[in-house]
Amino acid sequence: YAWYVANALVAETSSAINCTTYCDKGQAVYVVATPSDGTDTGTAVASSSVTLLNSAPTTPTISIDPTAPEAGIDDLICLIDTASTDDDGDTITYTISWTSDYVAWTGSTYTTYETDDTLSGTDMEAGVRYECVVSASDGSVSTSNVRVDVTPTTASITHSGGGDMLLISAGSFDMGCTTAQQADGNCGTDESPVHTVTLTHDFYMGETEVTQAEYIAIMGTNPSYYSSCGTGCPVDYVTWHDVAEYANALSVADGLTECFTYTSGSCTTPNSPYTCDGYRLPTEAEWEYAARAGTGYVYAGSDTVGDVAWYNSNASSKTHPVAQKLPNDWGLYDMSGNVYEWTWDWYDSSYYSSSPSSDPEGPTSGSYPVVRGGSIRSGASGTRVAVRHGDHPSGRDRYMGFRLSRTANP
Repeated sequence: YAWYVANALVAETSSAINCTTYCDKGQAVYVVATPSDGTDTGTAVASSSVTLLNSAPTTPTISIDPTAPEAGIDDLICLIDTASTDDDGDTITYTISWTSDYVAWTGSTYTTYETDDTLSGTDMEAGVRYECVVSASDGSVSTSNVRVDVTPTTASITHSGGGDMLLISAGSFDMGCTTAQQADGNCGTDESPVHTVTLTHDFYMGETEVTQAEYIAIMGTNPSYYSSCGTGCPVDYVTWHDVAEYANALSVADGLTECFTYTSGSCTTPNSPYTCDGYRLPTEAEWEYAARAGTGYVYAGSDTVGDVAWYNSNASSKTHPVAQKLPNDWGLYDMSGNVYEWTWDWYDSSYYSSSPSSDPEGPTSGSYPVVRGGSIRSGASGTRVAVRHGDHPSGRDRYMGFRLSRTANP
């Protein structure tokens, strides 16, 4: 067998040759076979020629590191997780580009691993979608683009009322009467069954209960029964409808979407809380996830109630300024005790038996919103992180307050 590449004899071998050695893409190859019986040779016969095609590189897989960046701090690095390969053995190069909110990125880039693979954290803005676009080329053929995106958030925000909110990262936890909660034998039947819940959205949670000062700043009034406690104390004596009205007003002040429909003193929740970018009440699952903060504590931040809570044995029958007790592991104060906290969900004592495992929002209807956290009139057991009950949405109670939430990237 005589092998010809580009009309030049390159090898006289067997019925096959290794094109990695003898051939290149775009070249015509044919073979001339001459029969022989060991003594005499027959007439040589040439094959038709074939032209070698270029093999395109395989498509890479990519990611952005970190997956949950903090705006203004973390660089965004577009990583080639699975490199492209090329059957022809050609050298592969990558073209990397970026977009911000679907518009081509016009800022600077620099190189960490591949050319232009990094955006500086100082250029990153919270709430902006940054997308990395990658294609691979062997010099002749390129792969189709592959894409991946992230949206940076900030570790804390301050709303127009003056309150600080901390970023709580998405995750999973066991909700309800877990072993630690049952240690004192005081779990209610509505805290069972224990079930695993996954929250898929990062969210902001009020570092403290909304204070009287924060409420006055937006609403211009102070409804609190314990107004003599001072403006640094939690606002109290607010209905669920009052709270929704406040959240909407605060959203408008900060240029965000209203999460509640408010008409003539009455509120409804027409949309999913997880897709609204405005201020709202936390869902019951968000509240317990934030209160537990990844720990197994009985109370929000400790197994010793007096370390973290104002309750009936230490409060002297009055509310106290926020953030005087120890915070939990996410830096949230007073999630056990001081004032009860309204949540988004309607109360159903058997809801845990049918609750979705991902992003639960509570029953679609009900008569009483869920209240969490306990208050200055609660015994120690009533301030546990799993305790839940419902209260009338129009009822005023001197022990009732609230804490705000907001989806980070709806």
